[in-house]
Amino acid sequence: MYLQYIVVCGNRPAHFVPAKRIVGGITVRPGTWPFMISLHGGPGQNFFCGASLLSHTWVLTAAHCIGSLTRNDQLTLKIGATRRDTFSEYRQIRKPKQMIHHEDYNVMTVENDIALIELAEPVYFNDYTRPVCLPKEGYTTPVGTRCYAAGWGKNSEIATEYQRAMKQVNLDIRDQESCREALKTSERPTPYKLTDRMMCAGGSIGHDACSGDSGGPLICEADETSDIWYVAGVTSWGIGCATDVPGVYTKVSLYIDWIRNTTHNALP
Repeated sequence: MYLQYIVVCGNRPAHFVPAKRIVGGITVRPGTWPFMISLHGGPGQNFFCGASLLSHTWVLTAAHCIGSLTRNDQLTLKIGATRRDTFSEYRQIRKPKQMIHHEDYNVMTVENDIALIELAEPVYFNDYTRPVCLPKEGYTTPVGTRCYAAGWGKNSEIATEYQRAMKQVNLDIRDQESCREALKTSERPTPYKLTDRMMCAGGSIGHDACSGDSGGPLICEADETSDIWYVAGVTSWGIGCATDVPGVYTKVSLYIDWIRNTTHNALP
């Protein structure tokens, strides 16, 4: 078994339509991804990033999403709703108790682009709020696996606003060598170096994560019959949006010990 725990995590009791098919994505119904979280900054609660629920009190996101925040009162987390601004009976709103980015996060290279947020008050689990599973330490999602990215990011590079409704897009896992070559031969300059602590997905024109999807999960199914999902990657960086270059994600399985130690084994 390559999941850390499967008792309560990763399932979707309110999801009635199988997910078989952000940029080029489709609008998500409530309950489809009950572990998705939107991050909002400042007194105006302006949306800027995504995140994943790991437990009643812990949240996973990208280090670059919280890197500029210096106080807990600058951040608001919204959990359980697919529309980020519209009232929903399913939504739970929380503030952070603490924000912890990986101690080796490098803002210049985005190496170790991963962070945890501890909530000031626990969320309650229901059909619309559930934790996502973690992969086992060191597990590598096979190349070609069809996974999903989800979030409220812009639908194109030229879009001026983030999407109000959550969208999802299916993305196939890419091997490191072909991803490295695609980044190297892109007509656009590559902002960062691809490392072994990162993973790639997608690369077909019109299907990708985009600005605002950072911090959200790359979600993969544990097996085709269980409808149990784990977070394989944290959306980190890419070249443009929906080009023919894969998106790059922090490889979560390489940080399981760090997550466990940071949360003091508070996860299920």
